[in-house]
Amino acid sequence: SSPKRQKEILELVDYLSRFEPTKIFVEDFNTDNSMMNNFNAYTSGEYQLSVDEIDQIAFRLASQFELDTLYAVDERSMMQDMYNDPKTKAYIEEITEGLDFNADFSNSEIGQKYLEWYEIDDDYLLEATLLDYFKHLNSDEYQNRGYYNQFAGTIGKGSTRVADVLTLGQTSRNMRILHRITSEITSEEDRVLILFG
Repeated sequence: SSPKRQKEILELVDYLSRFEPTKIFVEDFNTDNSMMNNFNAYTSGEYQLSVDEIDQIAFRLASQFELDTLYAVDERSMMQDMYNDPKTKAYIEEITEGLDFNADFSNSEIGQKYLEWYEIDDDYLLEATLLDYFKHLNSDEYQNRGYYNQFAGTIGKGSTRVADVLTLGQTSRNMRILHRITSEITSEEDRVLILFG
């Protein structure tokens, strides 16, 4: 990344460091322990950070606060598990047959408004500092508005299988991630930073 963005990353990390996290949760599967191997190599001075936000933000913060673990809590959805299981694959194919959430989203009035909002948001990312954009992403207004995009153009159409697909898909993934995070919070003194997106 450019020297300007590198400076902004350090500004963002400094801002987050004021929170003094004791546990950092990231959107990663840590397949074959690769993330933790990279982190351990980084703390030993043997790994150069990539442009990935886990490297740039989580690795720096965990190292600064001498944390020995980054919690990789990404999850597959129940739908993915069922699709990959020969016993339940046919059921998933049946309830998703003919559904096109992307088309429903793009062709709906609310979906069109979201697409306009995404363009404005992309422009803001290019103009704003990373710290300002981070604050924007984590504002109540942004979170409340952004949450409903996964339902836009789909809920209320067709049979209840639309709701079933959404529940088995994104909702189950989110609940599994929440479960993983919650299971690692072991003290009221834990200061939790969640880095997703």
